[in-house]
Amino acid sequence: MLRYYQNNISKKIGNRCVFDPSCSRYSELAFREKGFFKGMVLTIDRLKRCRPENGGVDKLN
Repeated sequence: MLRYYQNNISKKIGNRCVFDPSCSRYSELAFREKGFFKGMVLTIDRLKRCRPENGGVDKLN
C-alpha cells in the first residue's frame, strides 16, 4: 500500500509533506528498521503530527 501511494498518488499531488524525510519515506524506514508493530506505531504518530506548524527535520529514532 505504501509503494502504491509513493508511485501513484504522491506523484500526482506533488511533494507537499512538511517534514524531512517525507511521511511516506519515514514510514518506509520505520517498517524496515523497526519491524511491523513499532513501524505502525511510529507511522501513526508521524501522521498525527503532520501539519504545517509541525514541519521540519524529523529523523527516525
